[in-house]
Amino acid sequence: MAESGERVHFGSRLREHRLEHELTQMEMAKALGVCTSTICRWESGELLPSRRSLVLFGLLRSGDFKGFGPDW
Repeated sequence: MAESGERVHFGSRLREHRLEHELTQMEMAKALGVCTSTICRWESGELLPSRRSLVLFGLLRSGDFKGFGPDW
């Protein structure tokens, strides 16, 4: 189980990356196929993403966020 500090660290890095790419939580959620509240919970450190979401996030990080969606 992930420690609270690990969740917060991931969340802050996720938020930084999202803001660097000028994305709203809603845009990122749509690209990853999750709810906006999920992005909020990830960023706050309340929750860590599933493996599926991490894989999608890794793919999206290497390309254009706006070119992907949940059907990808």
